[in-house]
Amino acid sequence: MAKAAIEAKVEPTDMSFVRALHILQHEMIWAVGMSPGKLLAHLVRLRTQMQFAIVEKR
Repeated sequence: MAKAAIEAKVEPTDMSFVRALHILQHEMIWAVGMSPGKLLAHLVRLRTQMQFAIVEKR
């Protein structure tokens, strides 16, 4: 989560832990059925999806 925050250029505290956990759970369910050759691309997609966990400032 911290690395995803650094990539998105936000503070780690600006990310929703619960939302990030849901994204991670969803992606890992899909990873079970993937071939090992596609794992790297899957991890890149996971890091991209983590940007949806950023909480908007009020």
